[in-house]
Amino acid sequence: MNKGEKRICFLCNSKTSQSYHKFPKSESLRSLWLQACNLTPEDNVNSLKICSKHFKEDDFVDLNARRFGGIIRLKTNAVPSPSVIECNVTVAKPVSEFSKELNMPSTSTAHEMKICSNVVHTSTCTNEEIMSNNEQEMILETEVQRTPTKRKHVLTPRYVGDLSDLDVTTPRKAKRSLQMAQATITKQRKKIKSLQQQRRRLTLKIRCLKDLVASVPEHVQEIIKRNLRNKKQQYSSELRKFALTLQYYSPRAYNYIRHKWRNLLPHSSTIKNWYSNINCKPGFQKQALDAIANENKKKKVLLNIVIDEMAIRSQIIYGSNRFYGGVDLGSHMSFESDNDNLPKATHALVFMAVAINGSFKVPIAYFLIKSLTGEERANLLSKCLELINDTGAKAVSIVFDGA
Repeated sequence: MNKGEKRICFLCNSKTSQSYHKFPKSESLRSLWLQACNLTPEDNVNSLKICSKHFKEDDFVDLNARRFGGIIRLKTNAVPSPSVIECNVTVAKPVSEFSKELNMPSTSTAHEMKICSNVVHTSTCTNEEIMSNNEQEMILETEVQRTPTKRKHVLTPRYVGDLSDLDVTTPRKAKRSLQMAQATITKQRKKIKSLQQQRRRLTLKIRCLKDLVASVPEHVQEIIKRNLRNKKQQYSSELRKFALTLQYYSPRAYNYIRHKWRNLLPHSSTIKNWYSNINCKPGFQKQALDAIANENKKKKVLLNIVIDEMAIRSQIIYGSNRFYGGVDLGSHMSFESDNDNLPKATHALVFMAVAINGSFKVPIAYFLIKSLTGEERANLLSKCLELINDTGAKAVSIVFDGA
């Protein structure tokens, strides 16, 4: 029985009985208990208890069990009585007191014995119930012989936390406990030393890795940081520039490096989306001119302007809420894009800027044309030179097809 449970008898509400017993699990025996307690099988009896006052002496296995540290148990066929069975209960004296009385003169009064009967009445002690001194000594002698010896501590502790006062009662046990404690201390010291050594090695390794990361380019540092964060974040400008450049020169090399770097670089479809976000309508390309201006900030850029026409398929197609394939000379000189009666373009006039003192070339303008006069071409070239001059670069030569 748990210490927190209330010990109250269901039949007599007694709180001072010697023992309390729950209803049995056997269905046949439980039904007998329910009949004796005037209960039905539907009643919840899990928390109900019956005290020892409702049982006969023959219903118990051993009434002296509690005296030696045990539990008073009922026999398997015990059934309680609805009424209280009168019991003259006398708690037996400890064995130590019995042993003292053996050495004393036999002048003490007789001990009361536990007598249980089915007769419910009050009886008083008479002279006939008092035992003689000789009979008392015989009973005490028998009780002393039945007293069991003290149970030995046979379990050998394996850990220091399992040691108790019983493990140091003798020199041999104390020595064994001391050796166990010393062995545990030695083991813990070795473990502490090993952990400290691991900590020093990890600290040195972290320092070396930080120095290594600091020595690599900025875009590689960004890749390493993204790998450590393991979260989806926006790509930095340096990483975008590196991915665009590598994918431009060799898509196969880009896919290989992306696979080796655990897909830390953007996917090829992502790069295509970046390209699609750039406005590449016919006319002068602002992104290309801005790129030339950025290069000119590093050093003076000298350019060669190459002009040429390329034949294209002549057709009108519709997409993104507008028509494509018609004659288009840029935002200020184009026909209406929502008109499906546009004249079909047959050529693309391209202006290419090639760096003379650098290693890049970029198309700075293109126009969809069917035919242009010499004056119209001159106007476009003049506009191109003005825009290049605005970037700070210098156009030193012009190359075009004389035909």
